[in-house]
Amino acid sequence: MSMPTSKPDRSPHPVSNHSRIAARLGLTTVLVLMLIIVAGQRDTYRAAIVGLEQEAGLHAYMQTAKMVLEGSSASRDGKANNHSGSLISVATSTAERRELVIDRFLPIDDENLQLWVDEAPVSNLMGWLDDLVVNHDVTINRLLLTRKSEPGVASVQLDLSL
Repeated sequence: MSMPTSKPDRSPHPVSNHSRIAARLGLTTVLVLMLIIVAGQRDTYRAAIVGLEQEAGLHAYMQTAKMVLEGSSASRDGKANNHSGSLISVATSTAERRELVIDRFLPIDDENLQLWVDEAPVSNLMGWLDDLVVNHDVTINRLLLTRKSEPGVASVQLDLSL
């Protein structure tokens, strides 16, 4: 009688080797995907933080502009005019002291002026507007403040009158 012979197994655990390789490949894939997701969320988080900081800055600028405008109406109500010279000369001389450049201006008449400052630090703009209203009795009839991409920088369009 002959005994049945079986083929010798060349690999001691072929299933377990393949299983380990598949598990490692799966784990590596999951880790890479998690890294991609986390990196994307980090960039989104940073962009959100920058956006919030800019919004908070714009809100602060608008509050300051509101105070300047309220000061403008108060000066109209009770103070004697304190200005000297034309509105253009008052606007340009006070802007220079605040290190601002008036990019364009359009005189309407001797007492009314439109002007534009294209890019300046908001703190300088607000100080200049306060100076015009409080010290020179200039009335701000219209103010359009637009933030720029650089934090703390804005442009402004104004209609002023004496």
